[in-house]
Amino acid sequence: MFILPIGDLPNPPGFRPWVTWLLIAANVLVYLLVTLPQSFAMLSLTDPAAHQYLEFVRTLVPAGTDLSRVGVSQWDLTVFEYGFRPAQPSLVDLFLSMFMHAGLAHLAGNMLFLWIYGDNVEHKLGRLRYLAAYLGTGIVATIAFAAWGAFASSVPLVGASGAISGVLGLYFVWYPRNVVRMFVVLLPFLINTIVLPAWVVLGAYVLFDNLVPLLFSESASGVAYGAHLGGFLGGALIAWGTSTRGIGLPRVGSRRDRRPKGEVIAAPGLFGGSDVRSAIADADVLVDQGRSRAALTLLARRHDRAGPGDRGQLALAIGQRLTRLGRVTEGFQWLVKALRDPGSRDQAARELRKLELPPQLLERLGL
Repeated sequence: MFILPIGDLPNPPGFRPWVTWLLIAANVLVYLLVTLPQSFAMLSLTDPAAHQYLEFVRTLVPAGTDLSRVGVSQWDLTVFEYGFRPAQPSLVDLFLSMFMHAGLAHLAGNMLFLWIYGDNVEHKLGRLRYLAAYLGTGIVATIAFAAWGAFASSVPLVGASGAISGVLGLYFVWYPRNVVRMFVVLLPFLINTIVLPAWVVLGAYVLFDNLVPLLFSESASGVAYGAHLGGFLGGALIAWGTSTRGIGLPRVGSRRDRRPKGEVIAAPGLFGGSDVRSAIADADVLVDQGRSRAALTLLARRHDRAGPGDRGQLALAIGQRLTRLGRVTEGFQWLVKALRDPGSRDQAARELRKLELPPQLLERLGL
């Protein structure tokens, strides 16, 4: 059986994820310009570093092994020099190792995941924050790998999967109600594309692809499961730390949204109105004042404190206002939440149909 993610829905309309594309380009260029040519070049024994590397290799192979038969390439030496080695940590190697891959399959798998999940996260965080989160969770992933019993290891760690796992952690918290298109091959019975909730796909990635092998695998596989889990947890913690109940609010609106800390939000009924309609009316006043983020924060906080009968209406109100601001993916999360409430289901369904979502996604939602 073969299962491969090939895309996600929905995505921010008209958004060009330049940082995601540049990260993919950088990884591909390193592979084409460095990894590929050096993989076909045999190790030069005139290089002083070659002898140090060969001594290291001798500790990994059975005694008496003829290293000339092992097939050591110039790329192997580059990995040894610039991959991250926990026993000899280097800040430069820490960053360089994120752009080095062991082979084409390693590169292709990582870039596919970054391409699928990166655009929504980049759209939400903004380009610079997204790049910082990518590199930051890559660092966390490497530290987690070293902490999981590898502090004394001189085996180099390479690959972008730790940083990409950080992106997956952010996505898991912020976009659990998105769906992921999966290409499924079960010969000779099934070749098809199915859609699954993002939280199911990413939950399976954490549990079955990483946690179970890390805890129960008896043999070394060459996969840095600890790095994957550390990066994912780092991304999830960043998302939870900046979210309201796991689905954070975007940075929208004018400069008037960024009021000094502690300034009172002046909206009619904010302190006296106790029903849902009053809260929504207060939010609309804030929107009219150009303070969309304050309005969304008000509704989200009220949603967190509301009883079951009111949460659907508040989720609907948040989803409507997010989609009007062009934040379709974030609005989608709240509208799907409203869809589950009988009192707001019909209106939430109408709002979702207005978004011109792909038929696959509407079918998944029962619309």
